[in-house]
Amino acid sequence: MHQYQPNNIETIVKEILLENDISGQKYLLRDIQLDLVDHNKISFNQILSQISNFPIQNSMLFYLDSKRGVYVHIGNEPLEQDELIDLKTIDSCVYVKFRPLEKDQEIQDKSKKIRKKTQINKLEKRVKERQIKDVQDKVALWRELHEGPEKLNLDVAAQRVSIARKTLDDYHLQLRRAKTLNFDFEKHKFEKMGFLRKFVKDNGGNSLTFNNNNTVVMNKSLLKQESTKNDQVIQNHASKLGTSDLMDPPPQFNFNNLQNLVLRNENIKNINENNKNNIQQINNAYQNSNSEQQKYDNLSLQNLAQQSRFHLQELTGLINQNGMNLGSSNTQLQNLMLNQQHTQNKQNQNQPDKQLEYMNQGYEKSTEYGKQQILGNSLHFNDLKKEEQDNFSQIQQNSNLQRLAALQQIQQKQNN
Repeated sequence: MHQYQPNNIETIVKEILLENDISGQKYLLRDIQLDLVDHNKISFNQILSQISNFPIQNSMLFYLDSKRGVYVHIGNEPLEQDELIDLKTIDSCVYVKFRPLEKDQEIQDKSKKIRKKTQINKLEKRVKERQIKDVQDKVALWRELHEGPEKLNLDVAAQRVSIARKTLDDYHLQLRRAKTLNFDFEKHKFEKMGFLRKFVKDNGGNSLTFNNNNTVVMNKSLLKQESTKNDQVIQNHASKLGTSDLMDPPPQFNFNNLQNLVLRNENIKNINENNKNNIQQINNAYQNSNSEQQKYDNLSLQNLAQQSRFHLQELTGLINQNGMNLGSSNTQLQNLMLNQQHTQNKQNQNQPDKQLEYMNQGYEKSTEYGKQQILGNSLHFNDLKKEEQDNFSQIQQNSNLQRLAALQQIQQKQNN
């Protein structure tokens, strides 16, 4: 490093404010004596000698030009040559910033690692490119899951195969194009798919698309281009024809090609007509099946309605019968209450105890008869269906509660 040696030694006292541009940490050096150069300049090496004990090694160095209001880059530590700073550009304090290059180096290293990782991923992607045989197997399995007995959706089938649906669609299209172009799959089955793609591209197979009937269809734009090329060839050839050529056309221009083309178009029309007829037959069969199904549903609804009416009539009869039983039970209860009242009247007239005992026996027999009648009703309800039994059980329970309440009233009167 070149050390500047001033001839005329003049000094000036300044403060030096040192700041780390990364962390923001600041250091203040007071009353630093600096030698002047040419009466109005300061050597930056002098400033470095004053701040050498601070962590400025391997850093970018700047000083503040207060006149322009910007930080001026001096260089990287260590400086290759000294720099002179004009006193007019600094104030009473010399502002110096340093930026450690380690952070920048870390950023560069990180960028290198990212680029290297990206390159490795691309390389692995190329290495992992599937062979043509593997692609054929995967596509065949995918289509079998969709068209076979399981009839899976194409997306679900793709998940089973563990390959994205979009990738399988592309594989399927490339294989069909290659097959149309007579690609030798057996010979190149261990080649990568890139080999097959190149073959398809080189042979113009990228212009081939397919409809639902696996028929090859050319793009309209490409057909137009081919038609334009053919017209140009015919026009060029016609411009070269003379009178003899018109009278005796070349043998290669014959009627056979045109006839074959017409026959091919007729075959295509017949195929389309057959497809339309098949679709019409399918629609008719579908409509017939719908009408048959509708008739069957109507008959089922009629049978259900008839069964419901039968159950409703049966339920009505049971309710009427239960009402009659309840009426009979109420009549018996009224008779029991009259007998009890008659018994009380006899007691008031001081009748013999034997007659009272006789009345009690009659009451017990009547009560037993009522219980047997209730038991018979309960057994009758056990034969009902479950949903009907729940309703009548509730009615029977209410009837039992009424009887029990009447019996309790009679017993209370006897006790009194």
